[in-house]
Amino acid sequence: MFGDVSDADSTVSKLKLQPLNYSVLSDLLTKPRTTYLARIRNPNPAMPDYHEPFSTEEYESHSLTKKGNS
Repeated sequence: MFGDVSDADSTVSKLKLQPLNYSVLSDLLTKPRTTYLARIRNPNPAMPDYHEPFSTEEYESHSLTKKGNS
């Protein structure tokens, strides 16, 4: 995703505020401009919200459906 990080209303700036946002080698104070969003999957069947893992296509369509309904 690309956009204007200085615009507080842009999608990019909102994504950068999420706790799943991370950068590679930031521990070394390199101040990288590229960041990534972690994807969390819970394969533990003992968890109450467990479901069979999605394929990539199912995951993306499920994510889009959830965003549209919220």
